[in-house]
Amino acid sequence: MGFSADQSMVLLSKANMDSLEGRRADINNEKMALMREQETLALSYNEAMSNTCFVSKNQQTGEYEAVEFTVNNAGEITKIDGDQGYLGDVTIKHRLTAEQAKAMNNNNGAQVAATYIKNGCMDIYNSKGEQISMAEMEGISESYYTADDAAAKSEYDAAMAKIRSKETKLDMDLEQVETQYQAMKTQYESARQLVNQRAQGDFKFFQG
Repeated sequence: MGFSADQSMVLLSKANMDSLEGRRADINNEKMALMREQETLALSYNEAMSNTCFVSKNQQTGEYEAVEFTVNNAGEITKIDGDQGYLGDVTIKHRLTAEQAKAMNNNNGAQVAATYIKNGCMDIYNSKGEQISMAEMEGISESYYTADDAAAKSEYDAAMAKIRSKETKLDMDLEQVETQYQAMKTQYESARQLVNQRAQGDFKFFQG
């Protein structure tokens, strides 16, 4: 291989190394994005597994049931389930948007309602017109909301499986890039050494 070919090999090897370094950076960025996605997923999962709702004691069975509110399109409370009459002598005022009211009619309405009450979107007044909290009412207490736990776990497990699959592929891609990079680096160093040797030989030749 001549001097010109050696120089071309140096340039080509360096270009390939630069390209592989770029790919390595891209893979690491993708891995970082997956880590952030995993953190967000974990936060959502922990929230779903630790959220609460208000429950009332069933007079007949002695079991506690979630207190759920049904609202109409105007955001007015039309029905209260699971209260066993404990909320019969109170007035509930609220400042819910249409979207918030709609959320209370979802499958996790009891948990959503508890959040609105604790956030001050729904106010409770006793027969004397005094504002009270749900926890202050006899027969009503706060408990973990478990109705969404199974769905939350299933969703979390499925999402984590996808993330792990992506991580495995990225790790394999990164390993392949590192192998190719080391091969290019060896080729680059070898070609550069030949160029230097030829340059030194030509210099000595012209020096006589």
